[in-house]
Amino acid sequence: MKNYPDYAYFNTGLGGTIVENIFKYVSENVSMGPATVMTGNIDIDSDSTQPGNLNPNIRNCISGDIPRQHWINGLLDYYVREVNGELFNYDLVGWHGEVQFLHYDGKGTGYKWHSDISAPENNVGFRKVSLVLCLSHKEDYEGGELQLILDGRKEMDTLKLDMGDCVIFPSTTLHRVRPLKSGERTTIVGWYGGPDFR
Repeated sequence: MKNYPDYAYFNTGLGGTIVENIFKYVSENVSMGPATVMTGNIDIDSDSTQPGNLNPNIRNCISGDIPRQHWINGLLDYYVREVNGELFNYDLVGWHGEVQFLHYDGKGTGYKWHSDISAPENNVGFRKVSLVLCLSHKEDYEGGELQLILDGRKEMDTLKLDMGDCVIFPSTTLHRVRPLKSGERTTIVGWYGGPDFR
């Protein structure tokens, strides 16, 4: 019987002034634009698209890359490595691309079912671990839950993230952000990569 890895869901304690400083930094230093989708993303309702394509019917939010020198990269690196050591034991190298700041604003914004494993190989390898850090209070938005279906499991987990909540899961996991009904939802997401699975 195969033992499939689970995921980590915990609160980091980030909030208040720290989150305000992240928003301030992003507003002054990060170029934001419509988020794109990659080839191979699993979409239940339509065909997948090519790398870097804009398709708001699949992914409807704005995003921007947070520079590597920002301190949040180091903090999230720590969380990924700790969770990996406890749950996954994957061979990891480093961040697979830039950490992204995502903002969902208003009714209908969200991200349909997909997995993160389809991203092309780069200098650190393939995406193996995905991370979501919430910067919004859960009272600030309705809808927008993170839903996960882990490999080998039939049930779906639904998480209504609060400010400071962090979820770390295998990049093979099928997941989505349910469409917002109202309000705004902001997160930081990133992917950790390494050599191909053995």
